Amino acid sequence: MFRIDRSERNPNLISIMTGFTCNLSCTLCGPDASSKWQDELKEYMPPQDNDLYDTAIADFTGATSVTFGGGEPVLNKSTIPLLKKIDSSTAVNIHFNCTILPSKELLDECSRFKNITFILSIDDTEERFEFLRYPAKWDKAVTNIHWMLEHCPTNIQYSINTVISKLNEHTYHTVGEWVHANIAADRINYIGTQDSNGILNVQNSTVPDEADWLDRLDTRRKTNWRETFPLATNIN
Repeated sequence: MFRIDRSERNPNLISIMTGFTCNLSCTLCGPDASSKWQDELKEYMPPQDNDLYDTAIADFTGATSVTFGGGEPVLNKSTIPLLKKIDSSTAVNIHFNCTILPSKELLDECSRFKNITFILSIDDTEERFEFLRYPAKWDKAVTNIHWMLEHCPTNIQYSINTVISKLNEHTYHTVGEWVHANIAADRINYIGTQDSNGILNVQNSTVPDEADWLDRLDTRRKTNWRETFPLATNIN
């Protein structure tokens, strides 16, 4: 299953939800975008009217930009077949959670694009990364990023996407510091941030009792959000 969405303002800007398959149940995510979350909560998403199952019918005619998301694109079977249907002059963005290395087949396909960016999802560093990107390990993510920098085709640029919530609003800056210390400036496309989509949003959280929700999360996962984010004092 996958979904293709064309921007209403500019139909040539396309985003692809490659599928639910994901090996992480990120704190700020949920079962609507992760099979790992679905398994944890035993909440499975029913089919939607815009779900597609045959990559052969995908049409990217006129596309100027295509962004692959998920789930985790490298784990979803639709990614490579869809990538093969995109013209090499089209700008391509692929999201990575940094815990799974891209396959040789995927990298070979990526090598033909004139403008391609791997977007690395890093919300914080060290143990804070591990809490937010559960059950990812920071050291493994760092090892994978260095491997990609060394082994991926040189036409690939790297961008960083950081989601800001009440948990990491005082520490997310460590991501930029780490990136500048570890990735050459000429390989970086951009370092960007976005607000959390409702869950522990700094302004308008959709979680009624945030502390209780995090406490229950800790109980299931044997984590401790208070120790991991001691500066997160605005959680109700």
